Amino acid sequence: MPMLDEDTKAQLREELARLEGPVSVVFFTQPFACGDCADQQTLLEEVTALSPKLSLRVLELTKDAAEAKALGVRRV
Repeated sequence: MPMLDEDTKAQLREELARLEGPVSVVFFTQPFACGDCADQQTLLEEVTALSPKLSLRVLELTKDAAEAKALGVRRV
């Protein structure tokens, strides 16, 4: 079930059209330790789908520990 209604999506598309360059969103999750991660990921997927300038990478904190460390992520 979508989290964003059509009016909100339209407003976001207008704002995102102002982006001057690409934006990469990196989202770290931890399936069994993060109760809200699924909803947060769904929202990020909906938002990033609204603009070709946005991209989303979903990583697992433990599986992708080296990348998490390089980005300064210690917990979700």
